[in-house]
Amino acid sequence: MDEAEAEARAEAQERAAAQAGAAGTQAAAPAQVAAGTQVAAPAQAAADEAAAQVGAAPAGGRTRGLPKGKGYLRWMPAALRAIGFAMLLLAIVVLVPTAVPRVLGMDTFAIQTASMAPTMPVGSLVLVQPVDAADIPEGEAAAFHRGDSVVVHRVITNQVVEGYLVTKGDANQLEDQEPVPYPDVIGQVAYTIPYLGAFGEILSTMTGKVYFALFIVAALLVIILANQQAAKRRYLTRG
Repeated sequence: MDEAEAEARAEAQERAAAQAGAAGTQAAAPAQVAAGTQVAAPAQAAADEAAAQVGAAPAGGRTRGLPKGKGYLRWMPAALRAIGFAMLLLAIVVLVPTAVPRVLGMDTFAIQTASMAPTMPVGSLVLVQPVDAADIPEGEAAAFHRGDSVVVHRVITNQVVEGYLVTKGDANQLEDQEPVPYPDVIGQVAYTIPYLGAFGEILSTMTGKVYFALFIVAALLVIILANQQAAKRRYLTRG
């Protein structure tokens, strides 16, 4: 009887010991998970900081708002980019009608008086195609030398046999007093562009060409600055 009781007690103790061991394992698991979480959090923060230093996106691709005092980065890149491209567009608008015709062999002149108004108002840019004076039709405008000046008037009569043009300004009541001999004729007006005459005069000088080149460089610098500000905004908003 004593031997049976001893065996029963031994089995009971073994069962109690097994239950206690299972409970200890279950209690230790959450502690290990919590400890792993505490260790992982600083590691994640360090990884994000390292990613920010090299310009990479942090783990998880999270973003954050701009720091205090950097709100201007929301609109400045777009504004600078718009200004830069507007400057380039203006340069193209001025350059194409003033420089390209010269490459094509045309001459450009600015209308400085109102004698050809309203068809050629003051400030217009005229593109003159060099042609044989005898081939200029009556009714077309011609450019010609008169002393030290260049005059643009309309051809009233083309005297091919005598070799001269009779001209008149559209706004004038009378024909020009002096006929224009063929050697003084520059050519026939092909196109008239309002308001660009002043730019044509500026670009005809070396100083004007330098200023125009500096204007284009300034436009490119504004666009570069806009891209730099945009890159700075992207860097600051990486969380």
